[in-house]
Amino acid sequence: MIIVVRIRKDERSIFMQNRKFKKLSTFIAVTMLSVATVGTTAFASPQMLFDSEEGIGIEVHCSNPNARSEINDNHTSVLGGTLWTTWRTKTYRANYDHAKKEHRCTAQNGNGVTSRSDWTVAGRTARTDFISQTLANNRSYASTK
Repeated sequence: MIIVVRIRKDERSIFMQNRKFKKLSTFIAVTMLSVATVGTTAFASPQMLFDSEEGIGIEVHCSNPNARSEINDNHTSVLGGTLWTTWRTKTYRANYDHAKKEHRCTAQNGNGVTSRSDWTVAGRTARTDFISQTLANNRSYASTK
């Protein structure tokens, strides 16, 4: 038994428009999800490293600027050691620890104010003095001999 269904011309055009709309909305949804995924991955990536005469550095940001105590933050592996920042109210310092090499660290803010630690023997932590933080371009550097 064969059933024949006739669709009027205007009903067929509405059906085609709905199908195009569904394809377009599916495409838009997939595009938005893929952009959201890529955007999230970009923000979760490791910090960008800077190379300068001070050594290898990172741009640092305080995770809690209203904290009333010291915060150790921005821990990053650099040159085989660990570089991090200590925040104290509106100031910060760089810290660098390397188990096998003589090393030092540098803190530099956006105004160019720089604090450099002494060269420190392997296994001990190098620390700079505290300097004032600026709105942007606060950086900590590490170098080894």
